[in-house]
Amino acid sequence: MKRIRYDSPLPRWVWLFPLILCSTSFAAAAYLLPDPLDAQAWKATLRDSTRYIGALIQYASETRSMAAIKTAHRPTLVFFGSTVIAPFLSLTIVGLYFALRPTSERNVSKFANGAEVKRMELHGDLGPVLGVFEGKLLKGSEPRHTLAAAPTRSGKTRQAITTVLDYPGTVIVVDPKREIKQITAPHRSKIGPTHTIGFADPNSPSGWNPFATANIPTEPVQIELAISRIASVLTPMNERATDKFWDETALRNMTALCMVEAYKALRTGEDGHLGNLISYIRELPETVDEDPFTLKMNQIAALAASYGAPNWVQEDLISFGQTEPKERGSHINSMLTKLQVFRTAATKRSLGINSFTVDDLRDRPCTVFIDFPREDARSFGPITAMFLDTIFTHALSNGRKENQYPILVIMDEFRDLPVIPNLISVMTAGAGAGLSAYILVQGYAQLKERYPDSYLNIINNCEWQIIFENPDAETQRVLTGTTGKTEYKSSSKQMNSMGAVTGKSQQLKEKDLMENVDWAIIPFGHHILIPRRHQIRPVYCTSAFWDKIPEIRRLVPRKNRIKT
Repeated sequence: MKRIRYDSPLPRWVWLFPLILCSTSFAAAAYLLPDPLDAQAWKATLRDSTRYIGALIQYASETRSMAAIKTAHRPTLVFFGSTVIAPFLSLTIVGLYFALRPTSERNVSKFANGAEVKRMELHGDLGPVLGVFEGKLLKGSEPRHTLAAAPTRSGKTRQAITTVLDYPGTVIVVDPKREIKQITAPHRSKIGPTHTIGFADPNSPSGWNPFATANIPTEPVQIELAISRIASVLTPMNERATDKFWDETALRNMTALCMVEAYKALRTGEDGHLGNLISYIRELPETVDEDPFTLKMNQIAALAASYGAPNWVQEDLISFGQTEPKERGSHINSMLTKLQVFRTAATKRSLGINSFTVDDLRDRPCTVFIDFPREDARSFGPITAMFLDTIFTHALSNGRKENQYPILVIMDEFRDLPVIPNLISVMTAGAGAGLSAYILVQGYAQLKERYPDSYLNIINNCEWQIIFENPDAETQRVLTGTTGKTEYKSSSKQMNSMGAVTGKSQQLKEKDLMENVDWAIIPFGHHILIPRRHQIRPVYCTSAFWDKIPEIRRLVPRKNRIKT
Protein backbone atom coordinates (compact mmCIF):
# COMPACT_ATOMS: atom_id res chain seq x y z
CA MET A 1 0.00 0.00 0.00
CA LYS A 2 1.28 3.44 -0.90
CA ARG A 3 2.23 5.38 2.20
CA ILE A 4 0.53 8.73 2.70
CA ARG A 5 2.92 11.49 3.69
CA TYR A 6 1.46 14.45 5.51
CA ASP A 7 4.70 16.43 5.80
CA SER A 8 4.90 19.43 3.47
CA PRO A 9 7.51 18.51 0.78
CA LEU A 10 8.98 22.02 0.67
CA PRO A 11 8.50 24.31 3.65
CA ARG A 12 8.50 27.95 2.67
CA TRP A 13 12.02 28.76 3.85
CA VAL A 14 13.51 25.87 1.86
CA TRP A 15 12.45 27.26 -1.51
CA LEU A 16 12.19 30.96 -0.66
CA PHE A 17 15.86 31.47 0.28
CA PRO A 18 17.28 29.71 -2.83
CA LEU A 19 14.80 31.60 -5.01
CA ILE A 20 15.88 34.98 -3.64
CA LEU A 21 19.56 34.01 -3.87
CA CYS A 22 19.32 32.87 -7.49
CA SER A 23 17.16 35.81 -8.56
CA THR A 24 19.54 38.35 -7.02
CA SER A 25 22.58 36.62 -8.47
CA PHE A 26 21.23 36.42 -12.01
CA ALA A 27 20.18 40.07 -11.80
CA ALA A 28 23.76 41.00 -10.88
CA ALA A 29 25.14 38.86 -13.71
CA ALA A 30 22.75 40.45 -16.21
CA TYR A 31 23.87 43.91 -15.09
CA LEU A 32 27.47 43.06 -16.09
CA LEU A 33 26.53 42.17 -19.67
CA PRO A 34 26.18 44.84 -22.33
CA ASP A 35 23.09 43.03 -23.72
CA PRO A 36 21.30 40.82 -21.14
CA LEU A 37 18.90 39.49 -23.80
CA ASP A 38 21.67 38.10 -26.01
CA ALA A 39 21.99 34.36 -25.33
CA GLN A 40 25.28 34.12 -27.16
CA ALA A 41 26.75 36.82 -24.90
CA TRP A 42 25.72 34.79 -21.81
CA LYS A 43 27.30 31.67 -23.27
CA ALA A 44 30.53 33.35 -24.27
CA THR A 45 30.91 35.26 -21.00
CA LEU A 46 30.24 32.11 -18.95
CA ARG A 47 32.86 30.18 -20.98
CA ASP A 48 35.47 32.96 -20.62
CA SER A 49 34.80 33.43 -16.88
CA THR A 50 35.10 29.68 -16.27
CA ARG A 51 38.47 29.59 -18.03
CA TYR A 52 39.60 32.67 -16.14
CA ILE A 53 38.64 31.18 -12.75
CA GLY A 54 40.41 27.91 -13.65
CA ALA A 55 43.58 29.73 -14.65
CA LEU A 56 43.40 31.93 -11.53
CA ILE A 57 43.10 28.90 -9.24
CA GLN A 58 45.99 27.15 -11.01
CA TYR A 59 48.23 30.23 -10.74
CA ALA A 60 47.39 30.69 -7.05
CA SER A 61 48.20 27.03 -6.26
CA GLU A 62 51.54 27.15 -8.14
CA THR A 63 52.70 30.38 -6.53
CA ARG A 64 51.06 29.60 -3.20
CA SER A 65 50.14 33.25 -2.96
CA MET A 66 46.79 35.03 -2.45
CA ALA A 67 48.04 38.18 -4.13
CA ALA A 68 46.71 37.07 -7.54
CA ILE A 69 43.21 36.56 -6.11
CA LYS A 70 43.24 39.98 -4.47
CA THR A 71 44.04 41.62 -7.79
CA ALA A 72 41.66 39.43 -9.83
CA HIS A 73 39.08 40.95 -12.17
CA ARG A 74 36.06 41.54 -9.85
CA PRO A 75 33.29 41.59 -12.50
CA THR A 76 34.44 38.20 -13.78
CA LEU A 77 34.38 36.77 -10.24
CA VAL A 78 30.86 38.20 -9.65
CA PHE A 79 29.56 36.80 -12.94
CA PHE A 80 30.94 33.32 -12.21
CA GLY A 81 29.61 33.33 -8.66
CA SER A 82 26.18 34.48 -9.83
CA THR A 83 25.75 31.95 -12.63
CA VAL A 84 27.56 28.91 -11.19
CA ILE A 85 28.13 29.12 -7.44
CA ALA A 86 24.71 30.54 -6.45
CA PRO A 87 22.64 27.83 -8.24
CA PHE A 88 24.97 25.12 -6.91
CA LEU A 89 24.58 26.47 -3.38
CA SER A 90 20.77 26.56 -3.76
CA LEU A 91 20.63 22.94 -4.89
CA THR A 92 22.92 21.99 -2.02
CA ILE A 93 20.58 23.64 0.53
CA VAL A 94 17.52 21.82 -0.83
CA GLY A 95 19.40 18.53 -1.01
CA LEU A 96 20.68 18.85 2.56
CA TYR A 97 17.15 19.57 3.78
CA PHE A 98 15.78 16.38 2.27
CA ALA A 99 18.77 14.36 3.45
CA LEU A 100 18.87 15.62 7.03
CA ARG A 101 15.24 16.41 7.86
CA PRO A 102 13.83 14.30 10.72
CA THR A 103 11.57 11.48 9.59
CA SER A 104 9.21 9.19 11.43
CA GLU A 105 8.49 5.55 10.76
CA ARG A 106 4.78 6.26 11.23
CA ASN A 107 2.39 9.14 10.81
CA VAL A 108 1.82 11.15 13.96
CA SER A 109 -0.93 13.65 14.68
CA LYS A 110 -0.45 17.38 14.33
CA PHE A 111 -2.48 20.34 13.16
CA ALA A 112 -2.62 20.81 9.40
CA ASN A 113 -0.61 23.47 7.61
CA GLY A 114 -1.57 25.38 4.46
CA ALA A 115 -0.14 22.84 2.01
CA GLU A 116 -1.98 19.98 3.73
CA VAL A 117 -5.27 21.89 3.77
CA LYS A 118 -4.94 22.45 0.05
CA ARG A 119 -4.37 18.74 -0.55
CA MET A 120 -7.52 17.98 1.46
CA GLU A 121 -9.51 19.74 -1.29
CA LEU A 122 -11.09 22.18 1.14
CA HIS A 123 -11.11 25.07 -1.32
CA GLY A 124 -14.14 23.83 -3.27
CA ASP A 125 -17.41 25.55 -4.13
CA LEU A 126 -20.20 23.01 -3.46
CA GLY A 127 -19.92 21.91 0.14
CA PRO A 128 -20.99 23.74 3.31
CA VAL A 129 -18.81 26.49 4.72
CA LEU A 130 -16.46 24.81 7.21
CA GLY A 131 -14.45 27.75 8.54
CA VAL A 132 -11.73 30.22 7.62
CA PHE A 133 -8.08 29.22 7.34
CA GLU A 134 -5.30 31.65 6.38
CA GLY A 135 -7.91 34.14 5.22
CA LYS A 136 -9.75 31.75 2.88
CA LEU A 137 -13.19 30.15 3.26
CA LEU A 138 -13.00 26.40 3.58
CA LYS A 139 -15.63 24.50 1.58
CA GLY A 140 -15.86 21.03 0.15
CA SER A 141 -15.85 20.36 -3.57
CA GLU A 142 -18.74 17.85 -3.39
CA PRO A 143 -21.93 17.42 -1.30
CA ARG A 144 -20.94 15.62 1.88
CA HIS A 145 -22.36 15.22 5.40
CA THR A 146 -21.35 17.61 8.18
CA LEU A 147 -21.66 17.40 11.96
CA ALA A 148 -21.28 20.49 14.15
CA ALA A 149 -21.06 20.16 17.94
CA ALA A 150 -21.15 23.08 20.36
CA PRO A 151 -23.08 24.15 23.45
CA THR A 152 -25.54 27.01 23.23
CA ARG A 153 -24.18 30.46 22.27
CA SER A 154 -20.96 29.06 20.84
CA GLY A 155 -21.56 30.16 17.24
CA LYS A 156 -22.54 26.96 15.42
CA THR A 157 -25.74 28.54 14.07
CA ARG A 158 -23.88 31.69 12.99
CA GLN A 159 -21.62 29.57 10.82
CA ALA A 160 -24.56 27.53 9.50
CA ILE A 161 -26.15 30.82 8.37
CA THR A 162 -23.03 31.47 6.27
CA THR A 163 -23.62 28.13 4.56
CA VAL A 164 -27.27 28.98 3.80
CA LEU A 165 -26.24 32.30 2.26
CA ASP A 166 -23.41 30.76 0.25
CA TYR A 167 -24.80 27.38 -0.86
CA PRO A 168 -25.52 27.20 -4.63
CA GLY A 169 -28.06 24.35 -4.48
CA THR A 170 -31.31 23.67 -2.64
CA VAL A 171 -31.33 24.14 1.14
CA ILE A 172 -33.87 22.73 3.61
CA VAL A 173 -33.51 24.31 7.06
CA VAL A 174 -35.07 23.15 10.32
CA ASP A 175 -35.13 26.52 12.06
CA PRO A 176 -36.17 26.27 15.74
CA LYS A 177 -35.08 29.80 16.64
CA ARG A 178 -36.47 31.39 13.41
CA GLU A 179 -33.32 33.47 13.05
CA ILE A 180 -31.90 31.62 10.05
CA LYS A 181 -34.93 32.51 7.94
CA GLN A 182 -34.95 36.16 8.99
CA ILE A 183 -31.30 36.63 8.01
CA THR A 184 -31.11 34.52 4.86
CA ALA A 185 -34.58 34.65 3.25
CA PRO A 186 -34.07 37.94 1.31
CA HIS A 187 -30.95 36.63 -0.41
CA ARG A 188 -32.22 33.08 -0.93
CA SER A 189 -35.39 34.43 -2.58
CA LYS A 190 -33.18 35.98 -5.25
CA ILE A 191 -31.63 32.59 -6.00
CA GLY A 192 -34.88 30.66 -6.38
CA PRO A 193 -38.30 29.87 -4.84
CA THR A 194 -38.48 30.16 -1.06
CA HIS A 195 -41.04 28.29 1.06
CA THR A 196 -41.79 28.61 4.77
CA ILE A 197 -43.75 25.80 6.41
CA GLY A 198 -45.07 26.36 9.91
CA PHE A 199 -46.74 23.20 11.12
CA ALA A 200 -47.75 25.10 14.28
CA ASP A 201 -48.87 28.19 12.33
CA PRO A 202 -52.51 28.39 11.15
CA ASN A 203 -51.37 31.02 8.61
CA SER A 204 -48.40 29.03 7.30
CA PRO A 205 -47.28 30.60 3.98
CA SER A 206 -46.52 27.19 2.47
CA GLY A 207 -47.46 23.62 3.19
CA TRP A 208 -46.65 19.99 2.60
CA ASN A 209 -49.12 17.13 2.46
CA PRO A 210 -47.86 13.53 2.68
CA PHE A 211 -51.22 12.35 1.29
CA ALA A 212 -51.21 14.72 -1.69
CA THR A 213 -51.53 12.77 -4.92
CA ALA A 214 -48.27 14.35 -6.10
CA ASN A 215 -46.42 12.83 -3.11
CA ILE A 216 -47.88 9.32 -3.18
CA PRO A 217 -45.99 6.80 -5.34
CA THR A 218 -47.90 4.99 -8.08
CA GLU A 219 -46.29 1.55 -7.75
CA PRO A 220 -48.00 -0.68 -5.12
CA VAL A 221 -44.72 -1.75 -3.55
CA GLN A 222 -43.52 1.84 -3.25
CA ILE A 223 -46.88 2.89 -1.78
CA GLU A 224 -46.56 0.28 0.95
CA LEU A 225 -43.01 1.38 1.77
CA ALA A 226 -43.91 5.09 1.84
CA ILE A 227 -46.98 4.58 4.02
CA SER A 228 -45.09 2.24 6.36
CA ARG A 229 -42.55 4.99 6.96
CA ILE A 230 -45.29 7.54 7.70
CA ALA A 231 -46.94 5.15 10.17
CA SER A 232 -43.60 4.38 11.85
CA VAL A 233 -43.10 8.08 12.57
CA LEU A 234 -46.64 8.45 13.95
CA THR A 235 -46.35 5.32 16.11
CA PRO A 236 -42.63 4.74 16.77
CA MET A 237 -41.42 1.44 18.16
CA ASN A 238 -39.72 1.37 21.53
CA GLU A 239 -36.72 -0.79 20.67
CA ARG A 240 -35.83 -1.29 24.33
CA ALA A 241 -39.28 -2.51 25.40
CA THR A 242 -39.34 -6.14 26.49
CA ASP A 243 -42.97 -6.63 25.38
CA LYS A 244 -43.42 -5.17 21.90
CA PHE A 245 -46.98 -6.40 21.42
CA TRP A 246 -48.56 -3.01 22.04
CA ASP A 247 -46.14 -1.12 19.78
CA GLU A 248 -46.46 -3.65 16.99
CA THR A 249 -50.27 -3.65 17.18
CA ALA A 250 -50.41 0.16 17.12
CA LEU A 251 -48.07 0.26 14.12
CA ARG A 252 -50.10 -2.34 12.24
CA ASN A 253 -53.40 -0.51 12.82
CA MET A 254 -51.95 2.90 11.94
CA THR A 255 -50.40 1.53 8.74
CA ALA A 256 -53.73 0.05 7.63
CA LEU A 257 -55.60 3.33 8.17
CA CYS A 258 -52.90 5.33 6.38
CA MET A 259 -53.08 2.91 3.43
CA VAL A 260 -56.82 3.55 3.14
CA GLU A 261 -56.26 7.32 3.02
CA ALA A 262 -53.50 6.97 0.42
CA TYR A 263 -55.48 4.68 -1.89
CA LYS A 264 -58.55 6.87 -1.49
CA ALA A 265 -56.52 9.87 -2.71
CA LEU A 266 -55.18 7.94 -5.69
CA ARG A 267 -58.61 6.59 -6.66
CA THR A 268 -60.57 9.86 -6.28
CA GLY A 269 -57.79 12.20 -7.44
CA GLU A 270 -58.32 14.41 -4.38
CA ASP A 271 -55.57 15.01 -1.86
CA GLY A 272 -55.97 13.24 1.47
CA HIS A 273 -55.13 14.64 4.88
CA LEU A 274 -53.65 13.26 8.09
CA GLY A 275 -56.54 14.78 9.98
CA ASN A 276 -58.95 12.42 8.21
CA LEU A 277 -57.47 9.40 9.99
CA ILE A 278 -59.09 10.32 13.26
CA SER A 279 -62.57 10.17 11.73
CA TYR A 280 -62.03 6.50 10.88
CA ILE A 281 -61.96 5.52 14.55
CA ARG A 282 -64.04 8.29 16.16
CA GLU A 283 -67.08 8.72 13.89
CA LEU A 284 -68.87 5.42 14.46
CA PRO A 285 -72.18 4.42 12.81
CA GLU A 286 -75.42 3.95 14.71
CA THR A 287 -76.31 0.26 15.09
CA VAL A 288 -78.33 -2.01 17.31
CA ASP A 289 -77.35 -5.50 16.32
CA GLU A 290 -73.57 -5.09 15.99
CA ASP A 291 -70.64 -3.54 17.76
CA PRO A 292 -70.40 -0.06 16.10
CA PHE A 293 -66.60 -0.14 15.99
CA THR A 294 -66.56 -3.59 14.42
CA LEU A 295 -69.11 -2.40 11.85
CA LYS A 296 -67.04 0.73 11.09
CA MET A 297 -63.86 -1.26 10.52
CA ASN A 298 -65.72 -3.67 8.24
CA GLN A 299 -67.07 -0.71 6.25
CA ILE A 300 -63.61 0.82 5.91
CA ALA A 301 -62.23 -2.57 4.87
CA ALA A 302 -64.85 -2.70 2.09
CA LEU A 303 -63.89 0.81 0.99
CA ALA A 304 -60.21 -0.19 0.98
CA ALA A 305 -61.06 -3.07 -1.35
CA SER A 306 -62.96 -0.72 -3.68
CA TYR A 307 -59.98 1.67 -3.74
CA GLY A 308 -57.67 -1.17 -4.80
CA ALA A 309 -55.72 -1.51 -1.53
CA PRO A 310 -53.87 -4.80 -0.91
CA ASN A 311 -55.74 -7.63 0.82
CA TRP A 312 -53.67 -7.37 3.98
CA VAL A 313 -55.10 -3.88 4.60
CA GLN A 314 -58.63 -5.32 4.72
CA GLU A 315 -57.52 -8.16 6.95
CA ASP A 316 -55.79 -5.85 9.43
CA LEU A 317 -58.82 -3.53 9.60
CA ILE A 318 -61.22 -6.41 10.21
CA SER A 319 -58.87 -7.81 12.85
CA PHE A 320 -58.72 -4.38 14.53
CA GLY A 321 -62.52 -4.25 14.60
CA GLN A 322 -62.73 -7.67 16.25
CA THR A 323 -60.26 -6.88 19.03
CA GLU A 324 -61.55 -7.50 22.55
CA PRO A 325 -63.25 -4.23 23.71
CA LYS A 326 -60.99 -3.57 26.71
CA GLU A 327 -57.80 -4.03 24.71
CA ARG A 328 -59.29 -2.15 21.76
CA GLY A 329 -60.05 0.84 23.99
CA SER A 330 -56.40 1.12 24.95
CA HIS A 331 -55.36 1.04 21.27
CA ILE A 332 -57.97 3.60 20.26
CA ASN A 333 -57.04 6.05 23.05
CA SER A 334 -53.36 5.78 22.10
CA MET A 335 -54.10 6.47 18.42
CA LEU A 336 -56.41 9.39 19.21
CA THR A 337 -53.68 10.94 21.34
CA LYS A 338 -51.16 10.69 18.51
CA LEU A 339 -53.57 11.94 15.82
CA GLN A 340 -55.30 14.75 17.71
CA VAL A 341 -52.66 17.31 16.71
CA PHE A 342 -53.57 16.81 13.03
CA ARG A 343 -57.06 18.22 13.58
CA THR A 344 -55.84 21.58 14.90
CA ALA A 345 -56.26 24.78 12.91
CA ALA A 346 -52.47 25.02 12.47
CA THR A 347 -52.04 21.68 10.75
CA LYS A 348 -55.22 21.89 8.70
CA ARG A 349 -53.54 24.45 6.44
CA SER A 350 -49.90 23.37 6.53
CA LEU A 351 -50.86 19.73 5.85
CA GLY A 352 -53.74 20.58 3.54
CA ILE A 353 -51.76 22.30 0.78
CA ASN A 354 -48.77 21.05 -1.14
CA SER A 355 -46.53 23.92 -2.27
CA PHE A 356 -43.83 21.87 -4.01
CA THR A 357 -42.62 18.39 -4.85
CA VAL A 358 -39.21 16.88 -4.30
CA ASP A 359 -38.56 17.11 -8.04
CA ASP A 360 -39.12 20.87 -7.80
CA LEU A 361 -36.28 21.03 -5.27
CA ARG A 362 -34.03 19.17 -7.70
CA ASP A 363 -34.84 21.20 -10.81
CA ARG A 364 -33.80 24.61 -9.43
CA PRO A 365 -32.18 25.96 -6.28
CA CYS A 366 -34.97 26.34 -3.72
CA THR A 367 -35.09 27.10 -0.02
CA VAL A 368 -37.48 25.49 2.47
CA PHE A 369 -37.61 26.86 6.01
CA ILE A 370 -39.29 24.58 8.56
CA ASP A 371 -40.62 26.80 11.33
CA PHE A 372 -40.06 24.37 14.19
CA PRO A 373 -40.68 26.04 17.58
CA ARG A 374 -38.90 24.08 20.28
CA GLU A 375 -41.76 24.54 22.74
CA ASP A 376 -44.01 22.57 20.34
CA ALA A 377 -41.41 19.93 19.47
CA ARG A 378 -43.33 17.12 21.16
CA SER A 379 -46.48 17.85 19.16
CA PHE A 380 -45.10 18.87 15.78
CA GLY A 381 -41.77 17.05 15.77
CA PRO A 382 -43.27 13.90 14.19
CA ILE A 383 -44.62 15.93 11.24
CA THR A 384 -41.20 17.49 10.65
CA ALA A 385 -39.54 14.08 10.89
CA MET A 386 -42.11 12.70 8.44
CA PHE A 387 -41.40 15.52 5.99
CA LEU A 388 -37.63 14.98 6.17
CA ASP A 389 -38.02 11.24 5.80
CA THR A 390 -40.05 11.79 2.62
CA ILE A 391 -37.28 13.98 1.20
CA PHE A 392 -34.67 11.38 2.17
CA THR A 393 -36.63 8.51 0.66
CA HIS A 394 -37.19 10.26 -2.65
CA ALA A 395 -33.53 11.27 -2.94
CA LEU A 396 -32.28 7.77 -2.18
CA SER A 397 -34.76 6.17 -4.59
CA ASN A 398 -34.19 8.50 -7.54
CA GLY A 399 -30.65 9.83 -7.14
CA ARG A 400 -29.34 13.03 -8.63
CA LYS A 401 -29.55 13.25 -12.38
CA GLU A 402 -27.44 15.39 -14.69
CA ASN A 403 -28.13 19.14 -14.40
CA GLN A 404 -30.08 18.65 -11.16
CA TYR A 405 -29.16 20.55 -8.02
CA PRO A 406 -27.89 18.95 -4.81
CA ILE A 407 -30.00 19.21 -1.66
CA LEU A 408 -28.51 20.21 1.70
CA VAL A 409 -30.64 19.55 4.80
CA ILE A 410 -29.62 21.64 7.83
CA MET A 411 -31.05 20.28 11.09
CA ASP A 412 -30.54 22.77 13.89
CA GLU A 413 -31.23 21.59 17.46
CA PHE A 414 -31.20 18.03 16.16
CA ARG A 415 -32.03 16.53 19.54
CA ASP A 416 -35.56 17.98 19.44
CA LEU A 417 -36.43 15.98 16.31
CA PRO A 418 -37.90 12.47 16.72
CA VAL A 419 -36.09 9.52 15.20
CA ILE A 420 -36.10 9.79 11.39
CA PRO A 421 -36.40 6.26 9.96
CA ASN A 422 -34.22 6.78 6.88
CA LEU A 423 -31.54 8.97 8.44
CA ILE A 424 -28.98 6.17 8.76
CA SER A 425 -29.53 5.21 5.11
CA VAL A 426 -28.96 8.85 4.16
CA MET A 427 -25.71 8.94 6.13
CA THR A 428 -24.39 5.88 4.30
CA ALA A 429 -25.72 6.50 0.76
CA GLY A 430 -27.16 10.02 0.59
CA ALA A 431 -24.04 11.83 -0.62
CA GLY A 432 -23.92 9.67 -3.72
CA ALA A 433 -27.55 10.63 -4.42
CA GLY A 434 -26.82 14.35 -4.17
CA LEU A 435 -28.32 14.71 -0.68
CA SER A 436 -26.21 15.82 2.27
CA ALA A 437 -27.09 16.38 5.92
CA TYR A 438 -25.75 19.16 8.16
CA ILE A 439 -26.49 18.15 11.76
CA LEU A 440 -26.12 20.59 14.66
CA VAL A 441 -26.00 19.24 18.21
CA GLN A 442 -24.78 20.49 21.55
CA GLY A 443 -22.78 17.33 22.17
CA TYR A 444 -22.41 13.75 21.02
CA ALA A 445 -24.32 12.61 24.10
CA GLN A 446 -27.43 14.04 22.41
CA LEU A 447 -26.77 11.86 19.36
CA LYS A 448 -26.35 8.84 21.60
CA GLU A 449 -29.58 9.65 23.42
CA ARG A 450 -31.62 9.87 20.21
CA TYR A 451 -29.87 7.12 18.22
CA PRO A 452 -28.34 4.86 20.90
CA ASP A 453 -27.50 1.99 18.55
CA SER A 454 -26.29 3.96 15.53
CA TYR A 455 -24.91 7.29 16.74
CA LEU A 456 -21.34 6.22 15.92
CA ASN A 457 -22.53 5.36 12.42
CA ILE A 458 -23.74 8.95 12.04
CA ILE A 459 -20.44 10.36 13.30
CA ASN A 460 -18.28 8.07 11.15
CA ASN A 461 -20.19 8.88 7.96
CA CYS A 462 -19.83 12.64 8.34
CA GLU A 463 -17.14 13.95 6.02
CA TRP A 464 -16.45 16.88 8.32
CA GLN A 465 -16.80 17.39 12.06
CA ILE A 466 -16.89 21.01 13.24
CA ILE A 467 -16.04 21.24 16.93
CA PHE A 468 -16.45 24.43 18.92
CA GLU A 469 -15.52 24.56 22.62
CA ASN A 470 -17.35 21.67 24.19
CA PRO A 471 -17.69 20.59 27.84
CA ASP A 472 -19.60 17.39 27.01
CA ALA A 473 -17.61 14.41 28.34
CA GLU A 474 -18.92 11.99 25.69
CA THR A 475 -17.91 14.39 22.91
CA GLN A 476 -14.45 14.87 24.41
CA ARG A 477 -13.92 11.12 24.73
CA VAL A 478 -14.84 10.41 21.11
CA LEU A 479 -12.82 13.30 19.69
CA THR A 480 -9.66 12.60 21.69
CA GLY A 481 -9.56 9.11 20.25
CA THR A 482 -10.34 10.42 16.77
CA THR A 483 -7.48 12.91 16.38
CA GLY A 484 -4.82 10.47 17.63
CA LYS A 485 -1.46 10.98 19.28
CA THR A 486 1.54 13.18 18.64
CA GLU A 487 5.23 12.75 19.54
CA TYR A 488 7.37 14.89 21.83
CA LYS A 489 10.86 14.74 23.28
CA SER A 490 11.28 14.17 27.00
CA SER A 491 14.63 15.17 28.54
CA SER A 492 16.03 13.73 31.75
CA LYS A 493 19.22 14.27 33.77
CA GLN A 494 21.34 11.78 35.71
CA MET A 495 22.82 13.15 38.93
CA ASN A 496 25.27 11.73 41.44
CA SER A 497 24.96 11.73 45.23
CA MET A 498 26.54 15.18 45.35
CA GLY A 499 23.84 16.64 43.10
CA ALA A 500 26.11 17.10 40.11
CA VAL A 501 24.78 16.31 36.63
CA THR A 502 26.55 13.27 35.26
CA GLY A 503 24.58 12.79 32.07
CA LYS A 504 21.58 13.75 30.00
CA SER A 505 19.20 11.69 27.89
CA GLN A 506 16.25 12.24 25.61
CA GLN A 507 13.33 9.97 24.91
CA LEU A 508 10.67 10.18 22.20
CA LYS A 509 7.26 9.85 23.84
CA GLU A 510 3.71 10.29 22.66
CA LYS A 511 0.59 11.98 24.00
CA ASP A 512 -2.89 12.86 22.76
CA LEU A 513 -2.83 15.71 20.26
CA MET A 514 -5.93 17.08 22.01
CA GLU A 515 -6.52 15.90 25.56
CA ASN A 516 -10.08 15.74 26.85
CA VAL A 517 -9.92 19.06 28.65
CA ASP A 518 -8.50 20.82 25.57
CA TRP A 519 -11.84 20.50 23.75
CA ALA A 520 -13.47 22.62 26.47
CA ILE A 521 -11.12 25.60 26.11
CA ILE A 522 -11.18 26.33 22.39
CA PRO A 523 -11.40 30.16 22.19
CA PHE A 524 -14.67 31.72 21.06
CA GLY A 525 -14.52 32.58 17.38
CA HIS A 526 -12.41 29.52 16.60
CA HIS A 527 -13.12 25.85 16.12
CA ILE A 528 -11.42 22.65 15.04
CA LEU A 529 -12.33 20.98 11.76
CA ILE A 530 -11.79 17.22 11.54
CA PRO A 531 -11.88 15.88 7.95
CA ARG A 532 -12.91 12.21 7.90
CA ARG A 533 -10.09 11.13 5.56
CA HIS A 534 -7.45 13.14 7.43
CA GLN A 535 -8.35 12.74 11.08
CA ILE A 536 -4.77 13.04 12.27
CA ARG A 537 -4.53 16.45 10.58
CA PRO A 538 -7.28 18.53 12.22
CA VAL A 539 -7.51 22.14 11.06
CA TYR A 540 -7.55 24.94 13.62
CA CYS A 541 -9.95 27.42 11.99
CA THR A 542 -11.34 30.86 12.53
CA SER A 543 -15.11 30.46 12.69
CA ALA A 544 -16.89 31.65 9.52
CA PHE A 545 -19.52 33.81 11.22
CA TRP A 546 -21.79 35.40 8.61
CA ASP A 547 -21.51 38.86 10.21
CA LYS A 548 -17.69 38.77 10.29
CA ILE A 549 -17.10 38.05 6.58
CA PRO A 550 -17.64 41.19 4.44
CA GLU A 551 -18.63 39.40 1.23
CA ILE A 552 -21.20 37.31 3.13
CA ARG A 553 -22.52 40.15 5.30
CA ARG A 554 -23.23 42.22 2.19
CA LEU A 555 -25.78 39.58 1.11
CA VAL A 556 -27.97 40.43 4.13
CA PRO A 557 -30.06 43.65 4.09
CA ARG A 558 -29.35 45.90 7.05
CA LYS A 559 -32.82 45.46 8.53
CA ASN A 560 -32.29 41.69 8.62
CA ARG A 561 -28.91 41.78 10.37
CA ILE A 562 -30.12 40.61 13.75
CA LYS A 563 -27.82 39.41 16.49
CA THR A 564 -27.36 35.63 16.53
